[in-house]
Amino acid sequence: RRRVCRFSRFNVRQMIRSSQLAAVACLLSSCAGSPTPDDADCTRQQRCNGIMCKAVCEAGTVKVDPWVTSALAFQRALQMHEPLAKTTLIGTHNSAISQAYGFGIEEDYIEGLLGKSLYSGDDLGEGVCQSLSVLDQLRMGLRHIEIDITSGYFEIFDPSLPRINQIFVCHSPFPLSPQLVAEVDLAAAAKHINLHWDPKNLSCEHTNVPLRLMLEEIQRWLLDNPTEIVMLYFDTKPLTVELPSQAAAMYDVMRGVFGDTLWTPGDGNPLLQSRAELLAQGKRVICEDHDDGYNHPAHGDVLVFTPDLWKHQFGSSELQPFPNCSISGDARWYGTEMVRGLTAATPEFMEKANNCAVNIVSPDYIMPDQLPLFVWSLEANETLSSESCVARLPTGRWLAEDCGKSLRGACRNVTDDLHWALTPNPIMHSQFTSAECPPGLVAAVPTNGYTNQLLGTVVPSGDPVWLYVHGNGTLIE
Repeated sequence: RRRVCRFSRFNVRQMIRSSQLAAVACLLSSCAGSPTPDDADCTRQQRCNGIMCKAVCEAGTVKVDPWVTSALAFQRALQMHEPLAKTTLIGTHNSAISQAYGFGIEEDYIEGLLGKSLYSGDDLGEGVCQSLSVLDQLRMGLRHIEIDITSGYFEIFDPSLPRINQIFVCHSPFPLSPQLVAEVDLAAAAKHINLHWDPKNLSCEHTNVPLRLMLEEIQRWLLDNPTEIVMLYFDTKPLTVELPSQAAAMYDVMRGVFGDTLWTPGDGNPLLQSRAELLAQGKRVICEDHDDGYNHPAHGDVLVFTPDLWKHQFGSSELQPFPNCSISGDARWYGTEMVRGLTAATPEFMEKANNCAVNIVSPDYIMPDQLPLFVWSLEANETLSSESCVARLPTGRWLAEDCGKSLRGACRNVTDDLHWALTPNPIMHSQFTSAECPPGLVAAVPTNGYTNQLLGTVVPSGDPVWLYVHGNGTLIE
């Protein structure tokens, strides 16, 4: 789990007068690097810090392959009635610390100036790990959003401030890489370049987004997509919810934006709920974090789950491939716990993650052309209709098959999705019902990559099998 700075309850004025602000140095976290360039097809706008400029995608304009959009929607439909612990919520690392909002727009220019790569880590000390807006990430199919937040104490040098009860989206309260700042200034001077830049833009001081505005961006998307839910991970920086008044102010913003659509700790364990059950109760948003300060608001109910709802946060090497699927030696997490892969979405890792039904994969600098890696079900470019008869190929991929063909059908234990079998005899799709399955089993369809692989272990080599699902991902009644 990511290292976090911890502080006991404190007197803010005393803290501000002291040198304890140096403790924020442990906020610096690294991104795994940009696996793909920012080549998204979108409408671009210039964001600048002096002469350092980057053309970033305007929020809501990124184009996504229609097949990928439909394939990911198909998988979410498959999981509509599964508990969240068995579902997939595509995520990103530092989702909101994105160049789309002005964070890290200096990276490309500084790379050229210094002649070295800055995308291999958080070399700007700003936590930037994304290029696209949260809105576009949601449009692309992401459902686990990490929002780094800091209270307004970073404005301590303004005589009318700090606004310690106001919450902002940003990662580093103060510029945390003075060596880099000096290196940039020296390199520019040597080349007789006047950058006209403000190094404070590399921190919360001059680059931030009020939390309410970020949550309103998410809420607008939710209103346009009434069958979806999102999970928000507030990566809360030190001194942000240490005071009860700060936690209460945070909750006031959350209630003001999301209202009664929040599923809270008082509602019970959300991992046992399906998306259908949450939606039936009007719940759309689940929030989590690691900071105990959320449990002590000055007023009102607790709204944020602490600690985080995932059991493991891990890198690529810690996940063993199917059928083992253990994470750091733990092979018992599936079905009851959530886990989060904080690593690049390489083809090699995504094959492991899909086949083991890793709930959350949170890469850096995600781009639309990476999204096919998250599709574990449909054959590439396969398009289904609600009338399609769906079959699983020996490769594990699915497609529409001739409904009159005789194939064996997929069956699973009534109460346990780990146990699969096939109908004893080949049948046409119209004949495929639970009555054709062995005793104690029902006609079924895998709802995640892990159960899809388990089904594959009972299928004779080379044989396709019927799946008990409509072509739009809804289960056959």
